Amino acid sequence: KYLGSTNELLKMFFEARDYKDIQKYASQSLVLDSANKEAYLWLILAMDKLGSIEMAKGELRTAEKILIDEEYQELLNELKQYNFMYR
Repeated sequence: KYLGSTNELLKMFFEARDYKDIQKYASQSLVLDSANKEAYLWLILAMDKLGSIEMAKGELRTAEKILIDEEYQELLNELKQYNFMYR
């Protein structure tokens, strides 16, 4: 329940362009559940928006190691929808 609420909050922060809070809460969420695909999505997008491209790519590499293949592919597809260039 907590993770679901946090994921919704992260989405609202993104819509409000509150990238610093996304970093804070997505990171906390990933401490609780390192396989939270939504937290990776918002964290990577926030880092990208803040100009921290290499950090965003690092989080993507971490997600690739932790998420199952299907979830990782979903993450890549969602990132593409936001025009995040990950390669």
